Amino acid sequence: MSAAEDILSDSFNAGIVLTVEGNGLHYAAAEPLPQEMAVRLRSHKEAVIDILTRKRTGVPYLHSGEFRVRGGLLQTPVLDALLSVGASDAEIEKHIHPKGTPRQWARWQEIKKQGAFLCSA
Repeated sequence: MSAAEDILSDSFNAGIVLTVEGNGLHYAAAEPLPQEMAVRLRSHKEAVIDILTRKRTGVPYLHSGEFRVRGGLLQTPVLDALLSVGASDAEIEKHIHPKGTPRQWARWQEIKKQGAFLCSA
């Protein structure tokens, strides 16, 4: 496994969801990013972005509405992945859009109405 694949695996196991927006690498996590993980991400940023944008099977990723766990055995919508790590409403709404992800947007509006499982940062 490459260093970037190790980082993706470790971040997934730690409940950190990595996303690519433009040329930037972003994360969503219930707690602040550990210093050691931040250093590793900065050191291997380009390789991590490359893997995430190639949608390589067998590597956890979150990009364009998909969250895939090792081996491609489980796929979960972005909304579920963000909720699972306790993302704030604002963080969720950066990734869920009425035009880009209409079914997830409708589901998010229902969840907000019910007030269930919401976390704010």
